Amino acid sequence: MHASTCLLVLLLVVTAVPTVDGASRLLLSSVPPGAEVLVNGSVAGTTPVDLTRAPGTYAVTFRLDGYDPYETVVLLASDESRSVEALLRVAPGVGTLRVTSTPDGAEVYLDGTVIGRTPYASGRIDAGTHDIALVLEGFDRYVEQITVLDGRLTRVEVALTRTPTTGTLAVLSSPAGASVRVDGVDRGQTPFEGRGFGPGTHLVELRMAGYQDYRVQAVVGANRRTEVVTTLEPLPPPGRLFITSEPSGADVSLDGVVRGLSPITLEASPGVHEVRLGADGYQAETVIAQVVSGNETPLHLSLLPATSGTASPSSVTGSVRVVSEPQGAAIIVDGEQRGVAPRTVRGLSPGEHRLVLSVSGYSSHEETISVIAGETLLVNRTLARSITTPSNRTTATTTPAKSAISLSASTSALVLALLLATRRRT
Repeated sequence: MHASTCLLVLLLVVTAVPTVDGASRLLLSSVPPGAEVLVNGSVAGTTPVDLTRAPGTYAVTFRLDGYDPYETVVLLASDESRSVEALLRVAPGVGTLRVTSTPDGAEVYLDGTVIGRTPYASGRIDAGTHDIALVLEGFDRYVEQITVLDGRLTRVEVALTRTPTTGTLAVLSSPAGASVRVDGVDRGQTPFEGRGFGPGTHLVELRMAGYQDYRVQAVVGANRRTEVVTTLEPLPPPGRLFITSEPSGADVSLDGVVRGLSPITLEASPGVHEVRLGADGYQAETVIAQVVSGNETPLHLSLLPATSGTASPSSVTGSVRVVSEPQGAAIIVDGEQRGVAPRTVRGLSPGEHRLVLSVSGYSSHEETISVIAGETLLVNRTLARSITTPSNRTTATTTPAKSAISLSASTSALVLALLLATRRRT
């Protein structure tokens, strides 16, 4: 209590200083400095100040904004110098504020008004509650509510936080455990969450055995969290290719990988695949085959001899050039797939053949074609889009119909039994 009182009480220190030139001097100073000094009611300067005065009695007043004025009387003798230092007390109802930040240079807002930049020291702040904010480009805005106490110094020291320039990307999948690639870089497995992604678009890829690959463009914002959530679609069951050739025993490659000799049955994922057949003494043949999920697709290729003999194969067989709209329709001749349109199917025996064109989303086209030895028949067909029926309309309950048939059969059997019994009686 005594220490606090000492801090608030104005102290006046009067010290006798020997004169140098025989004149009387008055040396006045204050804490804090910069106080206005009045001697006998007249402004004499700002502390610290050195005044020459005649011997006598002087009324000295110290005045500084935010502090209580202080008045004292000094008796100045002949050929005497006196030093007066006043410790000023903060005026009741006001306090002082000092604000520092790391780094320096932040704008200081007090109750919404800019009052300076850090480091900042105020001479006077009304006591009470105030809102203070620090703003510096590249750093998060700092906001705090402070309380300035009467006659006290309030310090605000802030370490500013740099504003993030990157964002966070989270990837979730059902089922979990899918491998994650972002912009071609492996990032682990789902669930995944990573920081430090630059603002903009990023390619996210998910892969998992037994499920279709998933790709999406994710937009990441600075200081934002972007979440990618998806349910992976199971892969459809594979299909099969039953590959035969003329002659048999040809090397069979599927999508560039040798798989064996014809005839051969190969399992493949649904979709289009490249099939290549080659045999010694024959020209290699490459076709695109369409595999249907859960089905077996026959594919037959007739290889042409590498050199011409006495009888040209084209003179005893014919060909058909198949063009479809849309392109990519599977070409099926006499129940065997022969590639996809557009394509020329060679090695067909002269006569009639059954031609089927089939592609997903369109109605199949069937027709009978006539092949002439040594000639190529052109077939150009536009397929009609198929009309899909909603699944809820294809569900039919057959139980009532079966009950009616069963009842009719039982009734007929009963009538027949009665007739036989009647005949026996007669």
